[in-house]
Amino acid sequence: MSISISKVGRSHKRDASRGPVRRGCLGEHSRPRALGEKVLRERCLVLLGCLCLLLAIPGAAFAAPVVDGPTRGTFLYNLADFDGPVPADWANVFVDPSHHEIYVTSVSTRTVRIFNEYGMQVHSFGEDEQFGAIRDGAVHPNGDIFLLSMHKRTATVVRCDYRGEPLETIAIDDLPEDFADLSLDRMAYRAGLLYLADRQHMKVVVVDEAGKFRRGIDLAKLMEMSEERGADDDSGITGFSVDRAGNIYFTVQSNFAAYRLDANGRLDGFGKPGSSPGKFGVVGGVVSDDRGNILVADILRSVVGVFGEDFRFKSEFGYRGRRPENLVAPKEIAFDRDRVFVSQRGGRGISVFQMTYGSPTQPNETETRKEREATKRGSGASRLEGNLEKQVEFRK
Repeated sequence: MSISISKVGRSHKRDASRGPVRRGCLGEHSRPRALGEKVLRERCLVLLGCLCLLLAIPGAAFAAPVVDGPTRGTFLYNLADFDGPVPADWANVFVDPSHHEIYVTSVSTRTVRIFNEYGMQVHSFGEDEQFGAIRDGAVHPNGDIFLLSMHKRTATVVRCDYRGEPLETIAIDDLPEDFADLSLDRMAYRAGLLYLADRQHMKVVVVDEAGKFRRGIDLAKLMEMSEERGADDDSGITGFSVDRAGNIYFTVQSNFAAYRLDANGRLDGFGKPGSSPGKFGVVGGVVSDDRGNILVADILRSVVGVFGEDFRFKSEFGYRGRRPENLVAPKEIAFDRDRVFVSQRGGRGISVFQMTYGSPTQPNETETRKEREATKRGSGASRLEGNLEKQVEFRK
């Protein structure tokens, strides 16, 4: 310390002997430096305050901003546990819109995994196989879980508490003859009603929470399809979902199309076979978002297409590849609070995408260029597309 003081003293005397100009130069340089440090501190404090305010806003991380350009999906992450992304092949996924939790079921593992709104697993049950082969599920607003499973070759609906402890088995009795012998494998819950679907026979049974029959829907008859159609997967339903208004959405691979049956019984559909954006290769899951857009998974093209309420094509995202934002044969799909959950093959589990919404009148050049490149790549399959090309007629 004494050495340092001694050096400063000698330096000060040497500068003093040279007159006030040297001292003035030191003052001119030191003052801006002090001001710069002060401004930097103030900016850091403002930045920290903004960050704290953002974290204090509930759901701020999941807000869907309105942007210039078309509606699009941006990759966020994969559902994971503490060991990393949870691998799965074509697992079924459904959500709890009240608590924003995600449920993943698999016929092969016969378990239910529960993930919180940030995509981390918080609970699982069914490891003891007490529910049999779990086909699908739905969540009551109070947190109770409905499970649709096959037990001893019989479709069973079990109501559980939020931990997966069975509360009751719902008996589905007094079904009309045309709906009595069904192989139910999909389920949705809306406004006190359970929608149970037999995808192979294209029939839907609607019951209340006690299992009492309310109505039955024969989708094949509504579409005027032949009763002698084959029993393979292509001739039945692939995707199935029900929105908050009670509209039923489903896809039919053999028609290269997606359909909407509204609450008034009006059936509309859209779709055209092909490999370019807006066309379908092999359709998979289908779901509607809170803005009326319809999202359709394309297993063959490895994309999720976004269509407006009027069935007009808006955009698509995913594309085949091994990068995190890519998809590999996406099939099942679910939606909650501007997030899309996509199940795929290759052990890639469930990918989560954030939806952003923009004006279609102001196309984004980057997105438009990607679509042009995708169209150019698809042109190489024009001969195949020519064989598939047909306009599907729908009952309006």
